[in-house]
Amino acid sequence: MDLQKVKIGGSSKKAIQQLRAAGYTISSLRFAGYTAAELKEAGYNASLLRAAEYSLMELKAAGYPITALKAAGYTVAEIKNA
Repeated sequence: MDLQKVKIGGSSKKAIQQLRAAGYTISSLRFAGYTAAELKEAGYNASLLRAAEYSLMELKAAGYPITALKAAGYTVAEIKNA
């Protein structure tokens, strides 16, 4: 499965789940251009995205709730200031 072709073809939840099942890492998906919002929709949690170096701003923009951001290791102050 060609990661770039799948991204060009769309970023549906199903496509991302197929890539996950094929063994692609979150970092690979990030490099291919998948956004935090797309990965959130596909079921990835904030902790996994933080580990793949998505920024706090990206996670907030994706719509993760404060509880998920705190669980990912961010402080309330960091969340408020982002």
